[in-house]
Amino acid sequence: MTSTTSKTRGSDLVDESQVDRITRILRDEFGVTDRARERVDQAIAFMHTTAASDEHLWCSVDVDPAWHAFILDTERYAAYCEKHFGRFLHHHPFVEGDLIDSTVEAMRDRGFFVDASLWAEARYCI
Repeated sequence: MTSTTSKTRGSDLVDESQVDRITRILRDEFGVTDRARERVDQAIAFMHTTAASDEHLWCSVDVDPAWHAFILDTERYAAYCEKHFGRFLHHHPFVEGDLIDSTVEAMRDRGFFVDASLWAEARYCI
């Protein structure tokens, strides 16, 4: 008998209509159509992981635009951060380094599904 462990998806932590809204912003404002919904899912998982971490974690070039799309909806983004993290989760771009493996490991440790194909290259932000 094989045991399977269910992994949490970032999109499970956001109302479906909000996921749709962020996905539309990602498509309309950033022109990202390839796997847009999956990128949103991973951005939300990343946000939850980085908010709970004492270390700097790194978003990927494929996922970062989805985080930006959420941030653009400032009122909803601020309310989400306050509700889930108790604070505003800031985005700090252009920090030197590449800790993408640490980020992926941290996300997995928190029980999130990680789509490895979207975490191949780091974006310099925390």
